[in-house]
Amino acid sequence: MFKIYLIGFMGCGKSFHAKNLSKIMKIPAIDIDEYIEKKTGRTISEIFEQFGESEFRKLESNCLKEISDTDTNLIIATGGGTACSIDNMEIINKSGISIFIDTDIEILADRLSKEIVKRPLLKDLDKSSLVDFINLKLESRLKFYNCCKYKITDNGYLESKDIYDIIK
Repeated sequence: MFKIYLIGFMGCGKSFHAKNLSKIMKIPAIDIDEYIEKKTGRTISEIFEQFGESEFRKLESNCLKEISDTDTNLIIATGGGTACSIDNMEIINKSGISIFIDTDIEILADRLSKEIVKRPLLKDLDKSSLVDFINLKLESRLKFYNCCKYKITDNGYLESKDIYDIIK
């Protein structure tokens, strides 16, 4: 069994590419955030509001373990912070292939500015502070993202086939 983990900052296209890779490779894709929402019956925003980020991260890690332990070939779209623990990166790299989608900050800001209300970590930001937030958060996350086996750069023209070409 093999698993492909798509890793990167929110808005980099992990869910989009997981769905496309699923079609290309003819294996199922799982979005960890959707998995958590189905499991708990709550949205990610509700979990953040009711329990806080720390409890969400514990739940996210438990769900990652569940998914990684399955005997099914899978493409997994992780959350932007899923990789941000040594334990989670260990699980990811032991159970499959990890791919960091390294996306230009301006592209992230453009994509995320359209989704601020849907993203718990962004809900209190205005568009002008979004780029600063991304820069700071990305800087703290890069040490984890850089533990991935592969890195692919997205300057706005990344296609799912480009990711497939790395792993085939």
